[in-house]
Amino acid sequence: MYKYLLCLLFLFLSTLYAESNFNQIKGDSVIIQYKPEQVELARYLTSVMDRQISVFQKKLGVYPDSQVTVTLSPSEEWYRERTEGRKEIVKKAQAYFDSSNKTIIIRDPGSQRGISGLRTVFMHEYIHYFIDSYIAGAPLWFHEGMAVYFSGGYGINHEILFAWGYLFGRRPALMEMVSGYPDSQNSWEMFYAVSALAVKTMYKEYKPEFYRFWYTAETVKQQTGGKVQFGQLFRKNFFMTVSQFDTYFGTQQKRVFIGQSSALTATFIGPLMAIILVLAFIRKKRDNRRLSKQWTEEEELADESPEAGDPVSEGSGTEEGIPTQQTESIHD
Repeated sequence: MYKYLLCLLFLFLSTLYAESNFNQIKGDSVIIQYKPEQVELARYLTSVMDRQISVFQKKLGVYPDSQVTVTLSPSEEWYRERTEGRKEIVKKAQAYFDSSNKTIIIRDPGSQRGISGLRTVFMHEYIHYFIDSYIAGAPLWFHEGMAVYFSGGYGINHEILFAWGYLFGRRPALMEMVSGYPDSQNSWEMFYAVSALAVKTMYKEYKPEFYRFWYTAETVKQQTGGKVQFGQLFRKNFFMTVSQFDTYFGTQQKRVFIGQSSALTATFIGPLMAIILVLAFIRKKRDNRRLSKQWTEEEELADESPEAGDPVSEGSGTEEGIPTQQTESIHD
């Protein structure tokens, strides 16, 4: 038992030493921890992320004066050690926000999808930190919806997924997306799609309420130094409960889906009708050509027939034949 405790202590001290061995670069909004070989990337990210965070804060009209610490994983193994025992979705993620120490951990940058993908991942996790700084009890759908929509990760694929869920009745209600992710990995993308579209609806269709929502959160933070409860903040600024918003949101998205479907159908029907008309014109022209050729052949056959000829000449021949026979008969 004594040896076991010594081993645990050694591992703990080794971890502390490894993490204290990081270098730091401080920006306006971020503090990036990195290994010496990552210095160029760390400098670049500090500059880029400060600008990106500034743009995000302007969209919400809220400007926190705190800095978030970001650690760049030195290796894949290092990241796996930090996510050991966490939920499966965290283990598979490109980064995660550790709310216990207010730190963002980025998976080995070499495994990211280029610089653009790294920036999106960074902003996604920063938004989790941002929400956690102001709001207590924020539901998971709001966290993920904000992070997906405002990080640059939102796309047409989310609307297609939502439409698919609507068609087959698999769209989860927001009240079912408060504290946990779906067990099935196949449902994670649907979770993100519904969350992102809910936040998009809040931002696009309730813009004054959305700004007031964040202004109120910042005011409470400045006056009390604490966070405001999400449910209270939502009801006060949107004048409805989350459940009522979910009903409206679902109905509104159905309208959007039907409108998009109609537009898509019209988009396809227009060219399809044009193609049908062209094919009909070609067929009609071909039929006319065939009929014309048929008539020409019938006329040529009529002209070449031995029974055909000038009606007057035929009559004269017949009349001349009859008297000749009569004459011969008389002479006999």
